[in-house]
Amino acid sequence: MGDIRIQTLVPTGAGSSTQLTPTGAANYANVAEMPDSTATYNASLTVGDKDLYSLSELTASTAVVKAVQVNTHAWKDDAGVASLKTKIKSGTTEVAGATVALPSSNAWHGDIWETDPDTSAAWTPAAVGVLEAGVEVA
Repeated sequence: MGDIRIQTLVPTGAGSSTQLTPTGAANYANVAEMPDSTATYNASLTVGDKDLYSLSELTASTAVVKAVQVNTHAWKDDAGVASLKTKIKSGTTEVAGATVALPSSNAWHGDIWETDPDTSAAWTPAAVGVLEAGVEVA
């Protein structure tokens, strides 16, 4: 595989859907913190509600993209079952990762896409440049 670099892209703005209720700041700003803070978050009890975010740009030297990974830092704060799935939107195609049951304490979860779902081909830097990523209540 040779040398590779993992690049972190963070939310920089609202994407095409902002259905979760934010606390503390705008939806995208609540999840753009590095490191993450549990004081600001987005929440919903409605299955199907989703947030998608526009992302920071790849560095100019990026020529090949091996995969896209979306990570979430999530938890439930009440009794009962709660779950979510990560989402990406490339072009007009929106796809979800695996549904994950949320624990009552914060935990990380991630999904990886090795091909662009809009083209079924390898990712290109241009496609990643307009990618939206987020979560959906499941």
